[in-house]
Amino acid sequence: MSRPAGVDIVRDIEYRRIDHSTLHLDLYRPVGAIGALPAVVWIHGGGWFRGKKDDCPVAGFAKHGYVVVAVDYRVTREGAFPAPVYDCKTAVSWIRGHAAELGIDPERIGAWGSSAGGHLAAVLGTTNGDPRYEDAALGTRPSSDVRCVCAFFPATDLIALASSTDPRYSRIRTAIPWLLGGPVREHLELARAASPAALASAHAAPFLLFHGTADEMIPLEQSQALDEALRHAGVESRLVVLKGAGHEDTIYARPEVEAAVVAFFDRHLCPERVGTAPALEDDSVVP
Repeated sequence: MSRPAGVDIVRDIEYRRIDHSTLHLDLYRPVGAIGALPAVVWIHGGGWFRGKKDDCPVAGFAKHGYVVVAVDYRVTREGAFPAPVYDCKTAVSWIRGHAAELGIDPERIGAWGSSAGGHLAAVLGTTNGDPRYEDAALGTRPSSDVRCVCAFFPATDLIALASSTDPRYSRIRTAIPWLLGGPVREHLELARAASPAALASAHAAPFLLFHGTADEMIPLEQSQALDEALRHAGVESRLVVLKGAGHEDTIYARPEVEAAVVAFFDRHLCPERVGTAPALEDDSVVP
């Protein structure tokens, strides 16, 4: 893979060993940066059943003064829910525990993901401090809490999504039972436990959500449900609706989107920088 301009990369750092396999992460850091920087943990998509950390579409975000940490996690053929959540939380905990050697500020860690990765990032942000989402086999370790979450077109209500009869969303309906380890009707409590919209509470992190009106993988209503649940719980949430955008659109490079994401992470992870990046003036972006 090519290296984004102005970004140093360290690849394949082991953060977890499970039986005879290992999970790794990649670090993207601004060239020449000195001292402890805020970090954003990137969680890849792929319907929970495929994908790797290697192709990180937001690696260039590091140039804004962040360490971008792209993580691998167990996909569904390797472990059903909550295995991928355990892994993502373990990654955050590991980063916090090794922050000094990584050049990361352990008090300034956020999460970011798209599609299935957006769902996992949203689970992280709605379960801060909840021991039920920690792998008890790992014992006592640093906190896995995240300060804020940005999610692109996430699934947030698995029961509603699985119940849809709209043919546009048949692919994600097929993937949900793989995530849960069986049919949704037989795993309703697990489906609720994996639904960020059902997990939203006053303990959740602030959220920035993006979703396209032409998404044919996950409907816009999924982000709307989480946004509404967070607001009802008194938590900061902003949903940016991308008019005409689909699920596969590469929105990361759009200047309006980048500006909004930078402003969001700056405000929550680097408040001293607030005002250095413009934010969107409304809740929609015209492609």
